Amino acid sequence: MNKKSEELKITFRIDICKILSFSAIYNEELEKKNYISDYTFEISINQEIDKSKKTVSYKSDVKIYLDPKKEIFLGYISTLNVFTILNFEDIVKVNDKDRNFGLPLPVASTLLSLSFSNTRGMLVAKSEGTSMQKVILPILNPVKFLTGV
Repeated sequence: MNKKSEELKITFRIDICKILSFSAIYNEELEKKNYISDYTFEISINQEIDKSKKTVSYKSDVKIYLDPKKEIFLGYISTLNVFTILNFEDIVKVNDKDRNFGLPLPVASTLLSLSFSNTRGMLVAKSEGTSMQKVILPILNPVKFLTGV
């Protein structure tokens, strides 16, 4: 017997999309040579779920290096993206006893992808005219990022 899987329908909005901090280190060599590099990134994304506000937040921290050995630091960006899930009770699994929350993987990957895309755009806008103006954050596979696979 084949069971048809339940379709997951989420209703959400973006409430906050902002830069928490940004720094670009001036690099004279990079400026003179019009250098194009295989930049190296340290990416950290933390998810927080707030049951009382019905929100899911993603704080992204990205350090940018000019080289694979991470010897030449160019700068960083830290961003916050907050999503309100209007049908929170239908989407987020809450275990009050353990104070544990869970998002279905398709929902978490969608929100993480949106959050990181927003971070990419904020970096492009903020880094204009700096040593990092040619840096474009990579495209992430959110499922791999979330599951560590």
